[in-house]
Amino acid sequence: MANNTTAAATNDRRQALVALRTTLAAQLDGTESNVHAQLAAQYRATLSDIADIDAAITAEEADADGGASDTADETYAA
Repeated sequence: MANNTTAAATNDRRQALVALRTTLAAQLDGTESNVHAQLAAQYRATLSDIADIDAAITAEEADADGGASDTADETYAA
């Protein structure tokens, strides 16, 4: 897994977020209680950003397949 600086240098947002997720998870495991809430909030936001990117990629792939994710009823109703 790339570190944060290396991941950021790729200009790949998802890769940078995955590196940040790993960093935040490690920090959460060893953090003091006074910063735990802030790290947890950033960790949740990072997970959400990764999920959004993954959903967009999945949607793009479905569109590229000509809407292959449509059900039979949706296909024939058109």
